Amino acid sequence: VSRAPLVDGGGTNSGFSIEGEAAPAEGAEPLVEVRAATPGYFAAIGTPLRAGVGFARTAVDPRARRTVVNEALVRGYIHQREALGAKVLLGDMALEIQGVVADARQDGPDRAVRPEMYLSYLDWPVDSNAVLVVRSELPSADLLTLVRSTVAALRSDVPVYDLQHF
Repeated sequence: VSRAPLVDGGGTNSGFSIEGEAAPAEGAEPLVEVRAATPGYFAAIGTPLRAGVGFARTAVDPRARRTVVNEALVRGYIHQREALGAKVLLGDMALEIQGVVADARQDGPDRAVRPEMYLSYLDWPVDSNAVLVVRSELPSADLLTLVRSTVAALRSDVPVYDLQHF
């Protein structure tokens, strides 16, 4: 994922609107947290898919412009219509909602849930901020050793640091 929950302080904030909904006043656009995520990300952090589909395990085509959003975005900004197939307008892009995931408290249990949208990491790579999220039953020390050796075998030029266990 491009920004880790509970660690990085959020994704990239961006003004947005929903195609077919009343346009917000100039300068009063709501903000959405934008994150790039891999196909297994939602399962790894235990966030269930509520509707539609998640991301494919192979790159599709970034020109397809699809997104997965959280329930907070749907509740707050998609009125009297089906969320799946609706388009999130983000700058000059229109991204079709292909899935809806449960809300996750990205900033901590005492913080409000914010609208979020996810782009497929395979179609929208964000190398400079990549965070590896792993869910495992292995003991922490064994898992950390395995993660370091696996990353080194795949890409020896990628540093592994700031490992945290939750």
